[in-house]
Order: sequence, then structure tokens, then C-alpha cells
Amino acid sequence: MLLNKDIRTILEAAIQAPSGENAQPWSFKVSGTTIELYNLPDRDRSVYNWEQRASYVAHGALLENLTIAAQARGYAVQINLFPDGPKSNLVAQIKLAQTKPTTETLYPFISERKTNRKPYKITQLTQAQKGEILSAQKITNQAEIRLIENREQIKTLARVGSSNEEVMLSNKDLHSFFFSHITWTQKEDDEKKIGFYIKTLELPPPAEIMFKLLRKWTVMKIFDAIGFPKVVGKQNAAVNAQCAAIGGIFIDDSNPESYIATGKLLERTWLIVTKLGLSLQPLAGLLFMHLSLFQGDTARFTEKNSQIIKEQYGKVVEIFNTQNKIPVLMFRIGDGGEPSARAARFRLEQTLSQKI
Repeated sequence: MLLNKDIRTILEAAIQAPSGENAQPWSFKVSGTTIELYNLPDRDRSVYNWEQRASYVAHGALLENLTIAAQARGYAVQINLFPDGPKSNLVAQIKLAQTKPTTETLYPFISERKTNRKPYKITQLTQAQKGEILSAQKITNQAEIRLIENREQIKTLARVGSSNEEVMLSNKDLHSFFFSHITWTQKEDDEKKIGFYIKTLELPPPAEIMFKLLRKWTVMKIFDAIGFPKVVGKQNAAVNAQCAAIGGIFIDDSNPESYIATGKLLERTWLIVTKLGLSLQPLAGLLFMHLSLFQGDTARFTEKNSQIIKEQYGKVVEIFNTQNKIPVLMFRIGDGGEPSARAARFRLEQTLSQKI
């Protein structure tokens, strides 16, 4: 498909957005300066994605990138969410109108933003850094960002985040989903372009070898019996706790539009963090599992899984004092240096479609 140079540049920036398991659940139809953004539900049918809510977070991040890039290139942006209703795969109709370029200080950092799962330095955010991060709030009143800097509370929330691994490693379906989404070599990652490239998990060499053994459920069951998932959870919690702050994003309802707003707020926050020379890692798994469990998707969890999820969710509610708001996701912020690797991405041409 032949695209206007500006439209191509804008969409190439848009698709740098983060998504769960690097699913990249989007496709576009382009007609002149009108863009239709579609969700691809088959990209993620996991327990983490109840009614496509995690994918909507990814679409929100994409729309934030698109808006920033379009304004930097001299286009006003009009976004109409779910024009065919929330049950449709048409997430948004976007109309661009040429105008004067605006100074978008975050635009250069769209290509620089990345997940960093390394241990971070235990430092404090300066007041200036904290203020700039919280300034992301100005783009939406449908989602709210909060930061926790108290060290003891950070340790508790770090354990909440790592409970995802504890549940996943002890649950056959979740175990299968996770290990089916790991790519073990750079070549495999370049070919699949979906999932976790093993190097992005920042595992030490002995743990990487162990992971290759644990991908077999028959082996994992033996380790589960001796409490290995809990050990992994505690180890990951220690890594998660090495940060300057843990943030959370909260919404009033579980409507698709609220999850779009969450994604926009997350991406702007992440771009600001990148601009500040800091790192960010989402800690979202436990909260998305709770959403699925709360909505009645109980069959895929064991009784022990459900107990862990509810208990850890309660700690998020208590520490953030959510006041009836829904915690959508958490993330940690800090000085993590450069990650060891980045996941592969689909080229723009692979996201363009004449027929959905």
C-alpha cells in the first residue's frame, strides 16, 4: 500500500507502543488522512486479557504515540473511539487535518522507549522528576496515576508484582501460555515477532538454563511440589523492589474506553520516564488475573491460585488507598541502565490491511 510520507512516519511511531506478550494486536486501514485502527483478538486469548481489556491498554498506548507523532508532523488529530460500538473490532477512527507542527518534546523518545527488567538502582526521585512524571495526568480524566516511594510499601508491592510468576508457574494453562510465548534465539524472535525474547527477561545464565527445563510441564510439576514457584516469586520481588518508585494507574469502571485511557496515560508516563533517562517495567500480570477472576473466569485458576490473587490484590487496594477505583496495572521506575535486548516488531506493511 502506498502511503503519504507523513502518514507512514506517524504510523511507524504509533506501532512502537507496548503490548502484553509483545502481541501487537493491531491492524490499520488507511484512506487518505483517515485511519481506522482495528483490534486483532486472536493475538491474545489469555487469562490476562479478559474481554480484550489488556489489548485496549495497548491500543491506548498506540493512540498516544500516534497523537504525539501527528502533532509533531503538523497534523491535528480527531479520534472517535468504537464508532461501531464496543463489541466491534474497530477500536478507533482517526482523522488527521494538516496544520502547523507543534513542539512535541516526547516525540524523539517514542523510538527510545523500552521495557527494562534489570535490577534498578535504589535511589529517590527528585521533586522535579516526580512532578514531570505526574504531569502525564493532564492528558486524561478517565485514568489516574499515583506513585509510591515508601520503601516498605515498595517491598510489599514488589511482592504483589512477582506473585504473577508464582501463580503462572503453578498453573498448567498459564505455564503453557507463558512458555509458548518465549522465543529462545534472536533468529526465532525475528521470525515470530510476538512473545518474550529470552534475553529481555534479564535472567542470569543458570536461570536461563533452568527455564529451558521448566518449559516442560512434567518437570514443572515436580518443582511445584517442592515450592519452587514461591521461591521464584520471592527472588523476582527482590528485583522488583530495586527501584525509586512503584506507580499505579486507576480507573472508575471497566469500560473499554477506560482501558484505552489507561494505555494513553501509561505511554505518556513511560515516554517522560525515558526522557528523564530512567527505566520502567510494567508489573501488570496479577492485576489482570484479578480482573479475570473477578469477572467470573474462575475455571482456569486453582483454589490456591485464587487465594494468592485475592490476597495480593488486597495489598494494592490498601497501599494505594484506591477508594473504589479499579487498579489496572502497576509499574516500577528507576535507574536501570540499558536492557540487554529488545523484542522484535512487525514492520508497518505487516499491520496494514484492506480487509479485516
